[in-house]
Formats: sequence, structure tokens, C-alpha cells
Amino acid sequence: MDLNVLLYFWIAFLAVCIIIVLLMVPNVTYCYIFDHKEWKKWDRLLQNVAGITYKCHDAYEEAPSLENYKFSAELDGEEVEIVYWVEKDSVSVYGPYPSTNCILSSFNRHQVKKMRNILIKKIEGFEAGKKLITSVVRDYFLD
Repeated sequence: MDLNVLLYFWIAFLAVCIIIVLLMVPNVTYCYIFDHKEWKKWDRLLQNVAGITYKCHDAYEEAPSLENYKFSAELDGEEVEIVYWVEKDSVSVYGPYPSTNCILSSFNRHQVKKMRNILIKKIEGFEAGKKLITSVVRDYFLD
């Protein structure tokens, strides 16, 4: 066998292996290449951080896995609902009300991590405000 043919074979084999590793192993690469439309939607949503507003907190004693915080935001000119699932520590985005279609799932771990950090800061601010209001009201009624 010719040495050049063997060299080209190994270079081609190595290139294919590198491409497979880059495409299939990291979730970030996979999402960016194969779910690029969703990636761009996440980007647009993340760029509008100031437009994300707290909506409500749902907690269920009989089903703690359903505890979530809901936020509203605008995506592509429509109001969407962002849900932070407490037990799963994940985020998903649902279509304009009254639709309950999931438009952005938690599969894209890279973008979800960014959104989760933003939402946790908003939740911490809300919880701190709630504690402050509770203590002020309690002090008012106790005096």
C-alpha cells in the first residue's frame, strides 16, 4: 500500500472523528448547529432582560415538583410566559396566553443557564421585597 494513501486515510479518519466529537458530545455545539432557530430565539429573549417581569409563584404542598415562578416577557412581538421550575432548576418558555405550547424547552442547557441566572436574581429581589413588606406590615400592626 502506498504511504501517501495511508496518510490520507488516517487524516480523513481523524477529521471525521473530530467532527463527530464536536457535533455530538457538547450540548452547546449541537444546539447551536442543529437547533439554531431556537438558539436565536433564546438570544432575543436574553437580550430583553429589562422586559422580563415577575408574574406569580406557584407552590403545591401535594406536588412539590410543580413549584415554579412565572415571568412574562416579549418575544417576536408576542407576550410569552417564562417558567422557572424550582425542583428541576430549569427554565422553559411557553407561547402567548391562552396557548400552553412550549416554544423553548430546557434542552439548550447553555441558554437555560444564562436565563436561570437572570431569573434567580429577579426571584431573590422579589423575595427580599416580600420579606421587607411583611416585616413593615407586622411592625405596623404590632405597634
